[in-house]
Amino acid sequence: MTLAHEGHTRSHHHHSYTSTDYKAPWVTFDPSRVYGPDDLRPSERAFHESKMLEIANFAVSKGSSFASSVVNSTNGQTICMTTNAVGAKKDMTYHGEMNVMMNCSAQYGLFDWTGFYLYTTGESCPMCQSAAMWNRFSKIIYGSSLKYLYCEKCMGSILIESNVINAMGFGLNDFGEYVPAQIIGGILSDVTNNIFKNYCDPGPNNQSSQSVRPACHKTPTNPGTTTTSTTGVPTTTGVPTTSTTGGGVPTTSTTGVPSTTTTTGPVQQISVVQTKTSSWTDGQGNHWEGYNCVITNTLSYTVIPKFNSVPNIQPSANFEIWGLNPSSDSQIVWTLSWAPALYPGQTYTFGYNAKITGPIQWTRIN
Repeated sequence: MTLAHEGHTRSHHHHSYTSTDYKAPWVTFDPSRVYGPDDLRPSERAFHESKMLEIANFAVSKGSSFASSVVNSTNGQTICMTTNAVGAKKDMTYHGEMNVMMNCSAQYGLFDWTGFYLYTTGESCPMCQSAAMWNRFSKIIYGSSLKYLYCEKCMGSILIESNVINAMGFGLNDFGEYVPAQIIGGILSDVTNNIFKNYCDPGPNNQSSQSVRPACHKTPTNPGTTTTSTTGVPTTTGVPTTSTTGGGVPTTSTTGVPSTTTTTGPVQQISVVQTKTSSWTDGQGNHWEGYNCVITNTLSYTVIPKFNSVPNIQPSANFEIWGLNPSSDSQIVWTLSWAPALYPGQTYTFGYNAKITGPIQWTRIN
């Protein structure tokens, strides 16, 4: 029968199936369990967090978000690590997990990766999860969930969670013999969530194919729009000293006295202690101050902190800074230069010289 004749158009009909229209011809199972951080022994959790932080820092250092690694569970060594290579390869299948598995297989010549763990900053898509199952990885550990990346970051994805795929791996063996991988999710998600770009508000010149309008049960939120309020920067008065620097006029300044930034708001703050180390007047009569600053992660979890500053100024001839990198946004976002993430209790030092009176106010925004 002819479906379309000259002068006529073909009518296309979209059939909407209900859940009862299709029956799988094989046995089906409920999704595999996803173990969370609180399900693990403290030593195991600490091990997985250290490996997740390793790939998170690696991703940031490479200007990426998705990074993956292969770890030998026997000795705990990371034997392969790489990032998403979709852009470099011009191939949408070069996800981080695919890239690291292919590289590692080529390097070590293994078909069976039993006894090895696969780490990824974001939950594996159906392609990557299936590939990990074909390769027989014993554990698959991710940071940010597919649900978070799709619903909260508006990142395009094939919407089948990894534990759904994992439950159907019995087809790889005679029935009853298959041992599914253990999936552990949400490891350092507070860190990994912050390294993924927010495609919900990508900007006017966005050309990314990853940006979608998610069909989730709640309206996606933009984590970057959280507002905070600053209560001020109390400064303790110290002992006056006289210094002459930069060929300028001698001036009285307070040195060696710490100033602590205090903030309130929905974002939990970390300590930023600023110590004025110098003060001078240059040859044009401009007043300068120099500060040494120490950030301390006072929280109980690892963070990749980002800050706003008051005043909101870019580095220039009037403001030199080291240890923090500015964004190019109109509202500047400052990130750490040397080590993107801070463990609980870890400290980080930066400093600046500027034509100011009093320290800059720093507010953590993520």
